[in-house]
Amino acid sequence: MFPLTARWTEREEVREQNVDEVADALSLFKEVDATSKDHPTMVEFENGHGASIAIGAGRDVTVITAQHSLDPPYFTTRAKGATDGADAWFTYAGENTPYPGHSVVPKSDGIRALEHFLRTGELDPHVGWERL
Repeated sequence: MFPLTARWTEREEVREQNVDEVADALSLFKEVDATSKDHPTMVEFENGHGASIAIGAGRDVTVITAQHSLDPPYFTTRAKGATDGADAWFTYAGENTPYPGHSVVPKSDGIRALEHFLRTGELDPHVGWERL
């Protein structure tokens, strides 16, 4: 899966950084998460061949989108026992984007799912997923 390119929006500027290891990706996410409380953003990790995962940073909860290639299917998190709660907004590729409340999961679940995908290239079975 590596090397990866990480992209996120900081204020109104799209940032990019290369990462070569799972630990580097997790560290980058945690750094962006800690510094984006006033402007929640999606941090996307992609391998240049269509596989990618994006995780929301800057909120107490998160949303994840993932894909194994440029072709469908695409996936988003689905909260277990989900109801149609409030949408969560994150900036994605410079645009404020709403994610439905049923896609919002605890941040600890999101970080675990991010690490699982980066290590295995597969969706974490402990997190609910919706096929798009």
